[in-house]
Amino acid sequence: MEQPRALGHSSPDDEARTMPRCTYVDWCLRSEELDVVKTSAELGIQPSRAWTKGQKYPSKAFDPKARKTIDAWRFHPWGVWGVNTKGAVDSDQVEPHFLFLLDLLEPKQHLISNYLENPGVYMVRVSIRWESPVGYGGFDVSSQVLARIAALCHTIHFSLRFDSVADEE
Repeated sequence: MEQPRALGHSSPDDEARTMPRCTYVDWCLRSEELDVVKTSAELGIQPSRAWTKGQKYPSKAFDPKARKTIDAWRFHPWGVWGVNTKGAVDSDQVEPHFLFLLDLLEPKQHLISNYLENPGVYMVRVSIRWESPVGYGGFDVSSQVLARIAALCHTIHFSLRFDSVADEE
């Protein structure tokens, strides 16, 4: 008799089909007052992404008269400084991504606390991105690692994407 599988675990036969397509974690500061050059210098870390409030960026917009998408320019409503694990961690599990960011950020805890102590000015967030190619899945993170990452942010955001699949018999 076949043993039941835990949600998110696959057999060797279908492992490739059920492995997440995309897994990474992002640690981000957001503020209207954020100075991205100063933040990079203070933390001694090169950001994965950064921009200042009011910085212009290319985007798309829908032109209702022409009924098509057109190129447009927009302006960032706040500054953002973030570092993520894209390309740095080769794992579909979230915990190794957390551990990478912890190695990078925990030594800067005394500097990060300045942002955390000013929640009216700064938003500090960790975002988990996990995409499954099938309609189910999941991941585990130890409570010790989760507590450590939680000490470096105000919130943890979970972005989970599941492609729908037809029920298999």
